[in-house]
Order: sequence, then C-alpha cells, then structure tokens
Amino acid sequence: MNVPEGEFWNWVYHPVTLEAICRLRETLLDDSLSAARIALRGVVLGALHGPQQKAFPGYFSNQCPRTYSPKPAYSIRFWRDRGQPPPLVNVLAVIERRAKRYYDNLPVGIGNWRLAGR
Repeated sequence: MNVPEGEFWNWVYHPVTLEAICRLRETLLDDSLSAARIALRGVVLGALHGPQQKAFPGYFSNQCPRTYSPKPAYSIRFWRDRGQPPPLVNVLAVIERRAKRYYDNLPVGIGNWRLAGR
C-alpha cells in the first residue's frame, strides 16, 4: 500500500486515518466501474478536507477551510501554532453518515437515470 509521507501528511491526517484512506483508494482504483463504487468515490472525495465539527467528525482531515485550499506550508504553520494535531477519524462512520444523507432520499429511479448518461 502506498501511503504518502512527510510533514504535511503528518499534520493533515492521523496515521490510522491516512492508512484507511489509502486502503480505500487502492481498492477503488483497482475496481471503480460499478455505480456503487462511483458513488462511494464521490462520498470519499467530498470528505477529505473541511472544517472540524464539535459533535462528530464530518471530514477525515485536520481543520481545513471548505472554500479554498491553502498551501501546505501555511496549513502546517496553522496547525502547529495552534497545537492542533490531526484527529483520529473513523473513516467508515463518516462515509456511512454522508452516504445515508446523500442517497437515502433520492427519488426512485433517479440514480440509474443519471448514471446512464441520459
């Protein structure tokens, strides 16, 4: 499994969280053609970075803005200056919450229509 290394990666994701993300990535790269895997890929990509929530994690990363992507050096300084290590995030719990929110209320048949490219 290919897990990125370096100071930025040490600050942006908890090591256990990063390993889970990388494992998911490898699995989805290996077989990504089914509608379910395409949907899962979208959910995972949407959960990579964002603001931390107080009740439960909604994103995999350390605190990040949703509106723009700061450069790595700025991000590292931000987290280091605030003594803000990356949180240990249950990746599957975040995916489950997001998938239920996104897909539980779709009208019947809409998913197949969109995936068929019509």
